[in-house]
Amino acid sequence: MTDPKELIVDFLNYCRDEQVELYNEPGLQHEMAIFLRQKLHGTGLKIQLERNVSFFTVQKTNVRKREIDIVIYTPDKSHKTVIELKYSTRQQGKVPERMFEVCEDLMFLEQLKALGFDRCFSLFLADNKDFWAGKGVVSPYKFFRPPFDCLCGQIMKPTGKDEEKKALKTVTLNHSYNLAWKDLDKSHKYILTEVCG
Repeated sequence: MTDPKELIVDFLNYCRDEQVELYNEPGLQHEMAIFLRQKLHGTGLKIQLERNVSFFTVQKTNVRKREIDIVIYTPDKSHKTVIELKYSTRQQGKVPERMFEVCEDLMFLEQLKALGFDRCFSLFLADNKDFWAGKGVVSPYKFFRPPFDCLCGQIMKPTGKDEEKKALKTVTLNHSYNLAWKDLDKSHKYILTEVCG
């Protein structure tokens, strides 16, 4: 099988070169699924969106989220690749919240990796310079902006009411990640991260 990381990069290059219009997260998810189905046609691999973790005999209490954005797997489920997506636009704002959601995705992917998933990727795409420019001395900004602190350990949710459950306000990462923005086109940048296991 083609390396999943190469497939994701090929998809991003396809978006840039073919000028695929990326406008929201569901659109990104569906465009990627269509691309993957074309590239993996005839391999016998299944590609599904929003697949519940219970389909892979994962207890919902053992993971941060319930649905996987994109999963590529063999019919016998012996090989599984997960892609979690985040896409944020200038209009949406909510910069610290989206940064924290990326951290949540990484925690979820670490949990899936520990439960036997082969490859787990986080793709964060944005057209809002507030994600990669500006002073970033506090969490979560310091992981996404220069000088780019190493993302690891406990990360607290930067916003929200005190009465929210504490467990949902904290992400714990067992491995370290150096987030690196790459240019997609004139307005978009992305971070592609493979989780450690």
